[in-house]
Amino acid sequence: MNINLFDKIENNFFNLLSSNSNNRLYSECLIRIYKLFEHEVSYRISREIVRDTISAYIMSEVDEDAWKNEAFSSVNDYSSAIIRNFYDSGWLIEEVDDVTYEKQVVMSESSIALAEFIIQLIKPSKTEYSSFVYNIYNRLNNRTQWESNPYTLALK
Repeated sequence: MNINLFDKIENNFFNLLSSNSNNRLYSECLIRIYKLFEHEVSYRISREIVRDTISAYIMSEVDEDAWKNEAFSSVNDYSSAIIRNFYDSGWLIEEVDDVTYEKQVVMSESSIALAEFIIQLIKPSKTEYSSFVYNIYNRLNNRTQWESNPYTLALK
């Protein structure tokens, strides 16, 4: 039995990245939320911290008229709407802390994979060849390693 990708994720998982949407805003917010989790031990972050992170990004990078045209009264309202969209798409999961009854945000496994994929697309990792070159240099310099069978061992 073949399992399809769309059997595993929400139906609207990719809608926030579709054209004619705020795909740049949503992808950047997802990356910023992902980076919040890098240093988090419990893999849960307070909803207010996530909202404040998104608000800080909006205030620094997004034109004020853009979110005011969408009838939001404040940046925090706009950030909360973005978080709700993330819940609807399955990028984030809301949990309530049993002790403090505070709303906590958890990233789904799919959204973690998506954030890592977006980061890789933006800044691909470079392969480091210096260890390979150094290994070849050492083998060619050390005659005893390839002297018995020079053609095969030197090429290795």
